[in-house]
Amino acid sequence: MKNDRKDTHIYQAFYFHNQVKSHFYAGDAFLSYRKDMTPDELIELGYEIMEEGEFVPELTRKIESLLGKGNFVYDYWEFGPDYFSLYWWIHKEVYHKKLVLIRQWAEYEGISEWMEINEKEV
Repeated sequence: MKNDRKDTHIYQAFYFHNQVKSHFYAGDAFLSYRKDMTPDELIELGYEIMEEGEFVPELTRKIESLLGKGNFVYDYWEFGPDYFSLYWWIHKEVYHKKLVLIRQWAEYEGISEWMEINEKEV
């Protein structure tokens, strides 16, 4: 995390159940993910995803379009057996308004039950 953003941005995680991959292209590497992968296989998969350059690219771009240019800094991603997460720094001035918009979009898309946002106080 960059401490210089703490005064102007909120660090926000978006958690998604893996079922959301049925609605959004996950990236070639992540498509090979299995729950029974060994730790070594998971590390290798992580490297493959990094080499690919994008993780769940359609979903990432959609959230970024909802956040709006200049209102965020993309940080990173992580994945687990049942979920994956995407992380952004979101500008404090638009933080709550943009989370409302993202929740409305998720409801419209029918994926709200597969998404979790732990909203923070500004």
